Amino acid sequence: MSHSSPSIQLKQQNIKEELKDQFNQFEKPRRQLASTNPPIKRSILLLGPTKSGKTTLANVLKDPFYIPPYAKVGSSENQSPTVTSIECYTSTHITVNIVEIPGAMLNNEQNMTQIDEACTKLGVTQFNRVCVCASFESGILETDIELFERLIKHFGEERIKPYLSFILTRCESKDEESRANITEDSNKDYKFSRVMHWFDRRIHFTGALNPVDWDRANEGAILDQFKSVCKDRRRFLEFIERNPGIESFNIQSPKERSSLISSFRSNLSINSTLGKCEIIEQAIENYRNKFQSIMLNHDPLPDNTDEQKVLAVLNLEVISEICESYPTIHGDESYNLTIEQTNGTIKAKTIWGVLNGLVTFSQLLFITDRNQVAINASIVIEDEPRFPHRGILLDTDRRFLTVTVIKQHLDMMAYNKFNVLHWRLAGDQYWTLESEQYSNLTQDVPWTDYVYTPEHVKEIIEYARIRGIRIVPELNTPGYVGALSQFSIDCDSKSTHKKDNYEQRVLLDPTKEKAYSFLEIILKEINQKFQNESYIHLGMNRIYSKDCMLTIDIQEFMNKTNMTDGTDLMAYHLSKMLEITRKLEVKAMVWQDVWDAGVKLPREVVIEIWKNTSLVSEAQSWSTYLSKAIHEGYEVILAAPFNLSMLSYRKWSASDSIIDSEFYKWYNIDLFTDFIGNETIRERLIGGEAILDEKSVDATNSLKRFWPRAAVVAEKLWSVSNMNTMEDPLARFYVHGSRIHELLKS
Repeated sequence: MSHSSPSIQLKQQNIKEELKDQFNQFEKPRRQLASTNPPIKRSILLLGPTKSGKTTLANVLKDPFYIPPYAKVGSSENQSPTVTSIECYTSTHITVNIVEIPGAMLNNEQNMTQIDEACTKLGVTQFNRVCVCASFESGILETDIELFERLIKHFGEERIKPYLSFILTRCESKDEESRANITEDSNKDYKFSRVMHWFDRRIHFTGALNPVDWDRANEGAILDQFKSVCKDRRRFLEFIERNPGIESFNIQSPKERSSLISSFRSNLSINSTLGKCEIIEQAIENYRNKFQSIMLNHDPLPDNTDEQKVLAVLNLEVISEICESYPTIHGDESYNLTIEQTNGTIKAKTIWGVLNGLVTFSQLLFITDRNQVAINASIVIEDEPRFPHRGILLDTDRRFLTVTVIKQHLDMMAYNKFNVLHWRLAGDQYWTLESEQYSNLTQDVPWTDYVYTPEHVKEIIEYARIRGIRIVPELNTPGYVGALSQFSIDCDSKSTHKKDNYEQRVLLDPTKEKAYSFLEIILKEINQKFQNESYIHLGMNRIYSKDCMLTIDIQEFMNKTNMTDGTDLMAYHLSKMLEITRKLEVKAMVWQDVWDAGVKLPREVVIEIWKNTSLVSEAQSWSTYLSKAIHEGYEVILAAPFNLSMLSYRKWSASDSIIDSEFYKWYNIDLFTDFIGNETIRERLIGGEAILDEKSVDATNSLKRFWPRAAVVAEKLWSVSNMNTMEDPLARFYVHGSRIHELLKS
């Protein structure tokens, strides 16, 4: 820096003090919040050409007061690879290891291997993010784009994509509008747009204090720059905190870098360490007969392909050495999949993890341009679900689905790692579930084939069990009881504004004690059929309205029991139903409506949220309901953002490679938007469900309406929280969707 006069130095000292005050005010709430959360560690790899601002970025992350020296602005300050460890605060105390690779090491493909060697020497080979840098001051040249392409090719596009971030440095003077324009122009630029999809079409902006303004003690400019620097620094660190990757990106030495290995269906040996286990044996059979045959992606051989070897053995290792019979909500579903040159291993704590590993293995296979079945090696995948409850709702109450169609849904669920079938049973127009004690319940069903016999139910439960899928039965009361005319009441019978929809008018008559005796017997039968399931869904998405209280019987009942409104009636109904579930020793789930009505629910009841402003005009946003229920101490299942009934289309844009993709709507969802609370509180969201609540959906179109659309929901419920943008996995979903269509044909 140039020598400054005493007056300038005094101004600089005053500016420093003001910057410190600003920073302390900025950091204080984060330090307080961080003290309540456990500390975390992250590692990032900085790559980019010379003059891309990598060193300045590393220094600013360490110290936001950092001022680049004149001689080094826009030049490569570090000529050798370095590792820097910094400690800072976001919502927690975070330690970040930053490995910086000089641009001079990235000049050609041969030098790319030096990245791997440098990281190994520095002792950091696992990274949560790989950040590619460019400087706004220097601009992005054609040679820079070529460098980015070499980097992607070196690491492998599919392998590196989930971890990539693009950082544009020296943007401390750019306002939000300018940055938005830069992002838009980058996505439209003919040359640069071809690499932007690797970075989720997103740019992270960073900056540093300008040494020229500092030497002039330009207070206004420095203060504005510092605000921008701090804001950018916070945004980036929070991004690093919340987007750790499914597992760390592992740098491999050139010797470990993969060759392509071939796998032929006829000779792949699959061995289990568990010995005889029906579920494992059935999973292997499913893999051979169905999943393995669906390999639609024909890919050319990678440039770095060595001599091909044959994958001959796949070993399945169950650490617990237990062959469980039924899945449970908190069962361990994690797995580790390793593929080496001639053998592979799926290792899991439980058999359910092995099932998930087999599904992943089947989806890694592809057919090469030489018409060979192949898989890339070496592969190491450590995977586990984000949520324990990942389901779909099948409503056979209003539209009967054949056993065959339900089984096809279960196949699709297994292939997409769904683990819960929420099955809404009989009760609305017809009672389609055969009862041992009340054989006359099904007599009004117009077609004899439209009845689920005990044998049918047993067959479906067994089919689901073998695939690691739980079935949660739902008996929806007090609404949807049109088939129980002897126990129901028409709440519009005295109303001057009758509803056209009969199902919304007829509810269970709470004044009839025999109704609850009947329901106890029915629920007992259901529980016996689903005896290995710990939950029963009690419905309750219809509540007692003011019209119900116009009937004489209910008025007398309410007066006798000191009730004043519909909330009291719902509380009474809930208490009667919970008496039954407690006798049966099962837990209850309910739709949110009974909770919305002001009924105080016991904490052990799970609330399923289905309402949203797009569905119910007077409703709040689903995120508001979610936050409220969680903070009140309830476990929650989220269905509102995953309603497949809501069709949408995305118009084609010349600057957009995605055409008519309604997948956006679900994949771009952040389940904890504007949510305040630590990880312990967030764990009360136990999962979600894809729902399709339409009367027009029946056995003829149910599969087409669900699949492959529900696959996006499956990934949202399985993958880590940072998977909130669709550009990166879109091509993969197109291939996966084609596989699903082929499976449905088989």
